[in-house]
Amino acid sequence: MQVRQLIVCVTMTVNIQWLGHAGFMIENEVEKIFIDLYVSDEHKNSVNGPASIYLISHGHRDHCHPESFNLVKTEDTIVIGTKGCAKSFDHEIHMISPDEECNVRDVKIKSVHAYNTERFRSPGEPFHPKDYGCGFVIQIDGKTIYHAGDTGLISEMEQIGPVDVAMLPCGDTYTMDNVEAAEAAKIIKPRFVIPMHIRGIGISELRQMLDEIHDIELVEMEVGDTFSI
Repeated sequence: MQVRQLIVCVTMTVNIQWLGHAGFMIENEVEKIFIDLYVSDEHKNSVNGPASIYLISHGHRDHCHPESFNLVKTEDTIVIGTKGCAKSFDHEIHMISPDEECNVRDVKIKSVHAYNTERFRSPGEPFHPKDYGCGFVIQIDGKTIYHAGDTGLISEMEQIGPVDVAMLPCGDTYTMDNVEAAEAAKIIKPRFVIPMHIRGIGISELRQMLDEIHDIELVEMEVGDTFSI
């Protein structure tokens, strides 16, 4: 007698909500992960905590914002951030540097490099020096999500992909512009790109360039919108 084994594959849904600027919430049935919240009064009602995990890419106030953290924190929230954030939060912060990894329950978090090579505060002083901040590669429910932080187009991106979703800054001045973000997408090879840190310049060039890459889909979101994978 032959016995057939029935294998059931369950695909878990992961929700990604854009909360403005570089702020996101990543959610499955167990975790709510917030990254770089910088919430305006207008959009506070879009933020639904509590946060189980809270990630901070670097110490600039538009990413390391205590008032936004207070909207979602509990005493059990696990906060992971770079050393530039330490003095801003009245909460324990687990320090992380680029190229480090940690596991929080079933979530794997890897920090990756994020820095400027072309954009400077003054001659020789980049807005985001190497090792000041980081990006995050998050593995959750079989999905891989890359939040780039504030970065330029850098060589370390060659080690990141492929990923399911890449959140890429494209606002110029402090980060990549549209063209550089499209080049980053070609290197990282995500299935989906979510623009962030747009700074009012729009995403028309990014849209046009990604339209020519058939394997990458641009996800255009309004603040508060949710995308599911």
